[in-house]
Amino acid sequence: MDREGGGFISKSVICIVVLGLLAYSAINLGMPWFNYYSFKDRLKEVALYEARGPREKVMKIIMETAEDKDVPLDEKDVEIVQTGKKAIIRVEWNDEVQLFGGWITKVWHFSVDTGME
Repeated sequence: MDREGGGFISKSVICIVVLGLLAYSAINLGMPWFNYYSFKDRLKEVALYEARGPREKVMKIIMETAEDKDVPLDEKDVEIVQTGKKAIIRVEWNDEVQLFGGWITKVWHFSVDTGME
């Protein structure tokens, strides 16, 4: 009887560990996409309403937004084209995601172009 109970407990522990790794991976997988979409929405707002000022001001807004949204962005990854009342903002970055407790690493390439929308 002890053997059956011990087998049940060890299977339960394995299932809990596997479910934990899956949940951890799902969270790690979802966060870059959530950050991408919220960053993209903010860049659209900047391009439409805040891009009339000097390029340095627009760049500062973009870099602060990237930092707030956990987007790994350098100024060299940003292109700003000011066209009268609005601007076109193009950015590109790579984000590294750890899955299954760090056993697998996935690098995703993201890009936003407010002129294409």
